[in-house]
Amino acid sequence: MSELLRLQDLWKAEEFDSALALVDQLLLGAPDCPYLLVTRGMLIQLLDHQNGPPLQEAEKSFLAALRLAPGSLDALEELAHYYDAVAPDATKAKFYAAEYSKKAEPALEKIRVILNEDS
Repeated sequence: MSELLRLQDLWKAEEFDSALALVDQLLLGAPDCPYLLVTRGMLIQLLDHQNGPPLQEAEKSFLAALRLAPGSLDALEELAHYYDAVAPDATKAKFYAAEYSKKAEPALEKIRVILNEDS
């Protein structure tokens, strides 16, 4: 089974500790993978924090993903949510939400064109 399928299975089973361990293992071979970094941050937020890494590690993962892929909608969205709900900072939450919206708009325009082609 591919490692990413295994990761999906662990996530679905809510085995977040094991999923994070797998992501950390995969990051050893691909430290510059924005997808894995965003996934790592998301998993950290889902863990029981008495035993897991501190929540600031999620922020670090999201920011690293954004540095590697400045247009990453996933990283922008997760940072907006992080600063909205996990480590409240309204200024940062709004900044990342606005960046997300700005980056998403061109793709949404293309989808709107497709939706309106047969209208």
